[in-house]
Amino acid sequence: MSKVVLTCDQLVERNWSTAIFETFLDLIEDAEIFTLVHRPKAILGPAELRKIHSSYLSKFVEKENDLFKWSFLIPGAAKNLHISCTVDTVINISRGLSQGIKRCDKSKQITYLIDELPWTLKPLLLRDRLFRSRLKKWAKDQLCGVDELWVTNQEQKELFQGLVPKVEVLAPFFKTHEYPLFPKSQRELFPHDFVAIEATDLSLEKAQNLIDKLESSHIKYRFVGFDDHLSTLKREGEDTRFYGPRCAGEMAPMLAASIALIDFSSSSFHENALATLATGRPVLTLKSLSKLENLSSGVFSFENLDKIIDWSKDHLGDKFHDHALEWHKSVQGFSEVLFQKRVKELLADKNILH
Repeated sequence: MSKVVLTCDQLVERNWSTAIFETFLDLIEDAEIFTLVHRPKAILGPAELRKIHSSYLSKFVEKENDLFKWSFLIPGAAKNLHISCTVDTVINISRGLSQGIKRCDKSKQITYLIDELPWTLKPLLLRDRLFRSRLKKWAKDQLCGVDELWVTNQEQKELFQGLVPKVEVLAPFFKTHEYPLFPKSQRELFPHDFVAIEATDLSLEKAQNLIDKLESSHIKYRFVGFDDHLSTLKREGEDTRFYGPRCAGEMAPMLAASIALIDFSSSSFHENALATLATGRPVLTLKSLSKLENLSSGVFSFENLDKIIDWSKDHLGDKFHDHALEWHKSVQGFSEVLFQKRVKELLADKNILH
């Protein structure tokens, strides 16, 4: 039986990458964890039941985005977080950094690159801008040194073929069962008088532009997902326009009650877009974002923002009953059960699973 450890970028903030990491915890019993940063009890769940090794960056980092305040320290921290040479296989779930955690040459590494977070975030501080290009080169060099790379889509596979010995596609999952298609009688009661807006990766300028255009067209709106970077747009007190990250029990009915979700994010996995389609509501994006266009017939692409606003205004109160079931079914291939099945297939010949 191989000795396996699991590695990841962070265990300080629960997000969709945490859910993916926990799936590997379920499949690989007793594996120790190595991560760049960890805050005890920050992500209550199965990870906290394992032995966790983290770098000295844990003293400074409270949220995932805080990692990049210390970008100049990340390569050194990863090198000092050394995995024992008794380990046969390192399974790394990475958002762009943890593939650099030090291991012995004889230890094989499989990296599942679920996102490339460092390159989607715009540097805010001068220090970040100075060190970001150096960090990017380091991360890419470390990525090219893995034995096997799993990526989220065919586009990424083509990008890394020739740079890594073996590349496989493993589409991520979201908890499809937590985003049901509500009964028609219940959907009739939803107002469908506001648009939801994916806050992830949305710049202040684009967010303000959306607000201005929606308010001038008298369309209500609500930002969903992580929105700390938009804090300067929030009104004093509790600003209900910013819904933030919520559990599925709160997010599902909110998305189901919307006109549609506007999503301009550059993420490799659009969880809120998939969740919106699962509830029978459409997703609006720009033609340049081809990754979203290929998700479902429920994704509508437009040439510019003005056309998205016009479409939203024309569909105030629209129930979309004729398409709701079709859109719901279109994203069921992203279920956790199918994801686990694919992971087991990829690991079957490596003598890793019990």
